[in-house]
Amino acid sequence: MIDGEHQPYDKSSKWLIQHHGDSMLRLAKVERIAAWRPAQAEVVQPRQLPDGLLEVRLEDEPQDDLFLIEVATYPERRVADQLTGDLMLAYLDRGQLPEAVTLVLRPKGKYRVPRSRNLRSRRGLSACRLKWHVVELWTIPAEELLQAGDVGLIPWVPLTDFADPPETMLRRCRESIEQHAPPGEKANLLAVTQVFSFLRYND
Repeated sequence: MIDGEHQPYDKSSKWLIQHHGDSMLRLAKVERIAAWRPAQAEVVQPRQLPDGLLEVRLEDEPQDDLFLIEVATYPERRVADQLTGDLMLAYLDRGQLPEAVTLVLRPKGKYRVPRSRNLRSRRGLSACRLKWHVVELWTIPAEELLQAGDVGLIPWVPLTDFADPPETMLRRCRESIEQHAPPGEKANLLAVTQVFSFLRYND
């Protein structure tokens, strides 16, 4: 996770990547996922690794695609630097440029994470353009996630757009998890939902 000052959000997002990475891709409108698995991240040092690297097989596709996921607590300027480094490291390690998605959890000021970046050498003999998909959680209607039938989306609901009182929305999240989560994941999904709730509500 890009913002290292928020350790609970870091741990929570990485748990979701490992157990519900396909749900995170659905936040970015990646559909028709037939199978997926977390890729083994072995490039350079752990602090330089992306939050998640997924090998994904889409329906009717003959081979896996590589998806890189970064989670940013706030839209800070260093997010673009992190994504640039992630993409280059993944390309060097895999020989394949992954599809890149960054999830931004909460707004902060007027700054928005850019969707692309142009790099140019000092003398202009080399250049490249990188782009990625940005998901701003606060712009997604909560009802879309609650009605999607995917329990892996529920922990993100407290960070989305809704008009109901927070108590009502959190109660709906709890009910959905208790009804639909696999028995071995209920406690973790409830805990992660609570952690993300604290990012928006401090009482």
